[in-house]
Amino acid sequence: MYGTQGSARWNFERFNELEVCIGDGGTAVFCLWVVNAIIGWTFPVMIEGLGGGLTYTVYGVINLIVAVILFRIMPETSGKSSKRSKRTWRSVSRDPPIHMIARSSEEGVPQGTPTPFLTPSFVWTNSHFLLYWSLPATLADASTATHRRAAMTHVYDPATAINDPNGITWGMHPIAWRNDDIPEVGEWNTIDVMFDDLAEAGFAGTEVAGWYPSKEETKEKADAAGLTIVAQWFSSFIVSDGVDAVEPDFRATCAYLQFLGATRVVVSEQTGSVQGIRDICIFENKPVLKDEEWPVLAEGLNKLGEIAHEYGLDLVYHHHLGTVVQTKDETLRLLELTDPDKVSLLFDTGHAYVGDGDVMGLLRGAIERIKHVHFKDVRPAKMEESRAAKRSFLDSFLAGMFTVPGDGTIDFTEPYRFLVEHGYKGWILVEAEQDPKIAPPLEYAHIARDYVLGTLLGQ
Repeated sequence: MYGTQGSARWNFERFNELEVCIGDGGTAVFCLWVVNAIIGWTFPVMIEGLGGGLTYTVYGVINLIVAVILFRIMPETSGKSSKRSKRTWRSVSRDPPIHMIARSSEEGVPQGTPTPFLTPSFVWTNSHFLLYWSLPATLADASTATHRRAAMTHVYDPATAINDPNGITWGMHPIAWRNDDIPEVGEWNTIDVMFDDLAEAGFAGTEVAGWYPSKEETKEKADAAGLTIVAQWFSSFIVSDGVDAVEPDFRATCAYLQFLGATRVVVSEQTGSVQGIRDICIFENKPVLKDEEWPVLAEGLNKLGEIAHEYGLDLVYHHHLGTVVQTKDETLRLLELTDPDKVSLLFDTGHAYVGDGDVMGLLRGAIERIKHVHFKDVRPAKMEESRAAKRSFLDSFLAGMFTVPGDGTIDFTEPYRFLVEHGYKGWILVEAEQDPKIAPPLEYAHIARDYVLGTLLGQ
């Protein structure tokens, strides 16, 4: 490869009409190789942290900057004519290490003529750049493919899993791996990776996320890992759209869950919800139902509960920050208005704590209706920080407001004991909306496992 021998020395002085350029292309190649090395070193970190789209955007900008440097700044390529570059290229091809000496007057080309796009030096240097730009991506893709093929190396083993003597089955929610509301959060995690992590950490099942593959592939992978699909979230708009408008999508969700062998469908009324809006403070701007709207919601949920039973599912309502049913009083009011045979409750410790400052109040008031549980912990300092900053729900969890049991402030021994004493024998899913770049899912799955086994079960 030419140019490397002369890259350490430049002479840009003009003697009469003579320009000396030692090792034409050498410096450009050297600088481009440095840039390429930096890209190669940074690519794995950037692709994991920023995702593919932003990573390639950054590198594309770098490529444009380099092109400008080659056109405007780099002495070897700036201001040189295509005729001169052609002669240089031919000379280099004959004798790669040659020290080029060109007389611009003899070439008959005015000094300062702009270099066209496809000059030999530009093609040479940028071919190297593009090669090294694409090579890390190619290797990363290959690595990812290999990782995906080898990801599901663990199968759920009851002998080493979380064995609860009180008849409770422990799972973990997929939101620790990826986020449906902000697709770029955790986008590098695949269902294979998540299922493998769940099996390794000893969790028996999980819920459905919006980023899952087809139902056939999901079931195949869940069966292969020995995991159970428990439930899926469904956003209802009963108050705003009417239950008849909601029914077709709800039936489709129920049929999907029936195929996967699930037993729960999680419903949350999203009329007026601000939980997914980035510029609205979650602590100050929740929607509130009018008195005349409560019966509409209750009757609609009763109807959806009947439909869920057709598919062998229980409807469990999720009280949630930023929605019309957030607080203890709102949740208990909804339960009073709905049919216990058709509508049950998903009890979430994290939403209860942030929404009411209390976990046990809602649990005591709703214990007879609870058929599904999420154990989510809270970091009080991060909660108050988010409150002071008037953050949205999404930005609050990205800032670390939530975490898994054993890593926050909630003492889960009391709600766990209360559930057991009242005969609860369903699922408890560990859940924490977190940024997986900051909170690696497998690491936090083990934190939760250790807490459950050590603190809650005394094993």
